[in-house]
Amino acid sequence: MASQSPQVDKRTATDIDAQVRALMKLYLPGFSGQSKGTSAALIGIFSRYAEIFIQRLNQAPDKNFLAFLDLLGASLLPPQPARVPLTFSLATGSASDGRVPIGTQVAAPPGPGETEPVIYETEHELVVTAAQLASLYARDPNLDQYGSIGALMALGQQPNPFWVTTPIEHVLYIGDDDLLSYPSIDTLTLHVALAQAAPNPLSVSWERRDSIGWVDMAPSSDTTAGFTKDGDIVFQKAPQVAPVMVNGITSRWLRCRLTVPITPAMTQTLPTIRTLTLEASLISKGLAPDAAFTNTLPIDVSKDFFPLGEKPRFGDTFHVAQRQGFAEPNATVTLHVTLTNPADGSAGSTPPPTFNAGNPKLSWEFWDGAAWSLIGTSELPASKNADGTVTVGSPKSTPATSNSFDDGTAALTKTGDVKFTFPNPPHTTTVNGVGNVWLRVRLVRGDYGKDAIYQLRTGKPEDGYILAPATLSPPIVQSLKIEYAATKPRTTADHVVTYNDFRFKDVSGASSFQPFRPTSDTWPSLYLGFTLPPSRPTFPNVPLSLYAHVADVVYGTQPDTAAPSAPPRLTWQYFNGQTWLPLTVQDNSRNLTQSGLIQFLVPGDSAMSAEFGEPRYWLRVRWEAGQYLFKPRLAGLSLNTTLAAQTRTIRDEILGTSDGSRGQKFQTTRAPVLHGQRLVVREGELPAVAERATIEAEEGQDALTVVTDSTGRPIDVWVRWHEVTDFYASGPRDRHYVFDHVMGTLQFGDGQNGLIPPLGAAVRMASYQTGGGVGGNRPAGVIVQLKTTIPYVDKVVNREPASGGANAEPQASLIERAPRTIRHRDRAVTVEDYADLAMLASPAVARTRAVPLYDLLANPLVLPDDKNKQSGVVSVMIVPRSDDAKPVPTFDLIQQVQDYVTARSIPTARVVVVGPLYVRINVTAEVGVASLDGASRVRGDIVNALTRFLHPLSGGLDGTGWDFGRTPYQSDLYALIGAIPDVDHVRKLIVEAAPEPAGADRTDRFLVYSGTHTITLTAERF
Repeated sequence: MASQSPQVDKRTATDIDAQVRALMKLYLPGFSGQSKGTSAALIGIFSRYAEIFIQRLNQAPDKNFLAFLDLLGASLLPPQPARVPLTFSLATGSASDGRVPIGTQVAAPPGPGETEPVIYETEHELVVTAAQLASLYARDPNLDQYGSIGALMALGQQPNPFWVTTPIEHVLYIGDDDLLSYPSIDTLTLHVALAQAAPNPLSVSWERRDSIGWVDMAPSSDTTAGFTKDGDIVFQKAPQVAPVMVNGITSRWLRCRLTVPITPAMTQTLPTIRTLTLEASLISKGLAPDAAFTNTLPIDVSKDFFPLGEKPRFGDTFHVAQRQGFAEPNATVTLHVTLTNPADGSAGSTPPPTFNAGNPKLSWEFWDGAAWSLIGTSELPASKNADGTVTVGSPKSTPATSNSFDDGTAALTKTGDVKFTFPNPPHTTTVNGVGNVWLRVRLVRGDYGKDAIYQLRTGKPEDGYILAPATLSPPIVQSLKIEYAATKPRTTADHVVTYNDFRFKDVSGASSFQPFRPTSDTWPSLYLGFTLPPSRPTFPNVPLSLYAHVADVVYGTQPDTAAPSAPPRLTWQYFNGQTWLPLTVQDNSRNLTQSGLIQFLVPGDSAMSAEFGEPRYWLRVRWEAGQYLFKPRLAGLSLNTTLAAQTRTIRDEILGTSDGSRGQKFQTTRAPVLHGQRLVVREGELPAVAERATIEAEEGQDALTVVTDSTGRPIDVWVRWHEVTDFYASGPRDRHYVFDHVMGTLQFGDGQNGLIPPLGAAVRMASYQTGGGVGGNRPAGVIVQLKTTIPYVDKVVNREPASGGANAEPQASLIERAPRTIRHRDRAVTVEDYADLAMLASPAVARTRAVPLYDLLANPLVLPDDKNKQSGVVSVMIVPRSDDAKPVPTFDLIQQVQDYVTARSIPTARVVVVGPLYVRINVTAEVGVASLDGASRVRGDIVNALTRFLHPLSGGLDGTGWDFGRTPYQSDLYALIGAIPDVDHVRKLIVEAAPEPAGADRTDRFLVYSGTHTITLTAERF
């Protein structure tokens, strides 16, 4: 509360009126004292004038007090400008960098009730680069994991910049175009010989590629025991592998994925493979022919068919094609033949002696690339007896060479299997216009019986002819299925590729290799990947600015590390094509713990690399030491961003000319004036050498500006003068002035305390800034108007709200602050000093309270009479300026206040800054309404009134907030609700105080805030 000056006279116009009337009755016995008429009017006028005079008289103590403060150099604080990060964008298609000069003006459109736009000026020069921040990843070698930070931020999340959850892949790819092309592998064996074995089994999973993706393929046995020794990895019934491209190589691939992370302890014990070979046994059953012909006639093998025709004759040929079954060299091929008409009528029986076959012989042949080559022959020997019957001998199969051949069908006279191996590798050829791998069967001798014919009865024509019945029994095939079995000898895979940490490595010809290798990182790291337009061959070697949007951490959040051993240390690096080198940055984000600019200059030897599988120009941030109390939460990283303040800069404004008098005053055109103005006076003559040296030593190298003519003779000398709070310490030659920043008024000395500007000297404000106020606090996305034309740049936006703007200090605040400032003199000695300095640390601090001898961070619920006091400890409780129902400071604000107060406290003191304790006030009320007409809005009016009344900063009976340790009385709430229009009475009122945390209400340091209110309306009479 502001100090209250004593009143010299407490009388009002009513009091004076009564006193005048009493005196007139005393001195004028005939005075009637009536309240109307001329005399009453004159008395009223006199009383009112007297009241005005008394009011002015009562202001004399305040006026004298303000004059006293003015003598001490106390003045109103000027407004504070809002600050905001602005992100600039190049024009579409521009590949050239743009430059935003310092002081570039950007505007937000006028708000409601405003006529002028709000102007902001950039505080630093900015290069708007054509490079784009395209990728953002984190990698942690301790967990062998990575995370896509950019993807999470794109979803609106605020991840820890070193957050990782996805395992880094470690994969061994084995590709073979031949062996893995078979649709059915009975047994696939990988022979592994190790140059270095793993000491402990590695957990891996094996996968194959199908037409859709990678699918599991578990081995039936693994004698390598997880790469701990030489051995075989065997897969049973392995299906066909589909071709796919890996590392630019199209092949049929198996892959082995490591399913456990590579920890730092495993780095030196990972296995090394010396040789890796493959072997397979192939078995395929039930294959149907791809095509078939009888001579030149195509055959539908899905139905019964005559392989050699209905009347087989010498030379008739059966062609059958099966690319998969016949193409494999050294394969054992089996034709499963089921006949419709076996010789004895039953499948698989030996033809009876009465079978009238004509001694058929079949030649089984294949195309060897040059000619049809013989596999073998099969025949069914038969001889005709004297009685005309036929004796059938044993079936006979004869291979062409040393290869095996066995015709179990007895030259297609019974159901059975034909087994053989090709003596030479078969080749593709064309039969009847169809290209394939063909097997042909030719009838090279005999037949399968005769047609019915007429023959001589006795051999003499005159005896006549008799009909000889037909003996023809051509083979009819009911089904033909093909099977083959082959063993593929041990062979080296066509391709062997490793994939570790997003990088492929072809190790096909290596004498030995590590299938699984750790990441090259040694510390948790954040990677920033930049891309360039196609026309830009190198990364820009210019200063760049990146703004880190870090989410605020509010007081009360559980720390990620209870007691950090040391603050975090981050190092920045860039890649030069060979190695990672240090990169110097100016990091105003304090190691990504608060929002701020990060400025850097990437050297000209920066080169692209493929981190995370993406070719980029990469920077990385390594977390090398220390711990975070609260792990940062990154809401965004904005390239081409700089800070701007709600200011307008005025340059070279002539304020007037000195008349040589004492205490001269001058006025700036615009007010208020922010701190940092630069005042110069044209003194005409160049000061003496000794004086120049003194000026430059005390006031800086830029204290003198000398304008010369063509001969080098000085014609104008401008000397910088400096602001002081008062002239009490100024000497006759000190170029000092006193400045009222709120009014824009400056005053020079009297020649004894402060130098008087020479007669006729021009007084010029070389530069000053005006602006500030709460009007500059604008929401995100509204500061979009470029007031200055910038080549190649066409857009600007604020991705964060502008904040920190505050109006000029009111007089009541000056009266309250100035005595305290005089008392503590910017040093904390007493308990009150700590609370006062905390208020000055930031405009965002609204309330403070200092508690000595207790650490409220370690024990926030300590009671005032607690005996466990700690010498040298001062806890400062701060409440932020906020419209929230429950204002809670951020840790950024707490750190700012702690740094400010600690810098001004005694060395032996330990300052602890904390947030407030709270008690939530919940109100349950039953209210009778005066009429039904206004009942619909009464409930909302009551809730709004309670919310305003219970606000810790702007509530209370006088609208100035609640004192620490004070809860509202029920009578306060009865009066508040009863004063609302259309409320007739309050029938029932229950006030619940819920401390947060439990026990906060037993202390004297809590504030109240508005909770949940339940209002029930009743209507008893109208």
